Amino acid sequence: LFYRISHGDQNMKQVQRIFFVTLILFMLKCQNISCSTLELDDELFNSVVSSGKNGMIKFYQSWCGHCIRMKPDWDKLSKEETSNSLFIADVNCGDQESLCEEEAVHGYPTIKYYIGGKSELYQGGRGYDDLKQFLHEKLIEKCNINNVSMTCSLKEQEYITKWTSATKHFEDVKKESERLRQMEGSSMKQELKRW
Repeated sequence: LFYRISHGDQNMKQVQRIFFVTLILFMLKCQNISCSTLELDDELFNSVVSSGKNGMIKFYQSWCGHCIRMKPDWDKLSKEETSNSLFIADVNCGDQESLCEEEAVHGYPTIKYYIGGKSELYQGGRGYDDLKQFLHEKLIEKCNINNVSMTCSLKEQEYITKWTSATKHFEDVKKESERLRQMEGSSMKQELKRW
């Protein structure tokens, strides 16, 4: 095979080009797959829902046009919203029929949210901004200094560590406290408001 390629066989050069194009396309496809939302089966579903975290699950069918259109926003949401107190997942009802029957899923996509392991039907908007707002208002547990590892993002944990270390002087803490009080009524980005 390599002898033929190195000696100018046009058919083999064509095969080589097709092989490399296919390899590149495959690698790009695999890259997209890794950005997808966590897919749940029956066992993983029970584990995630009973984990003590709040979250949302989208029940879908691969042939559903609404589900396909919603996928980029849903995947973006699951990638960007990384709170320790939250899960975002998918259930493919084509593969998990019994699970979808147990969850009383009859239309697609069906989105349910879970608080303390109990499910509720999500009735809000299906776009990224609507979903993100719902997460921040209803599901993401606010950063709690008594449970930092479970409720606070890494950025919040670093901030807490910085200001609770024994090396800070009282005046530094007082200045920071005053700075935060002055910001209280002003407009902020959504991710800053939540903590």
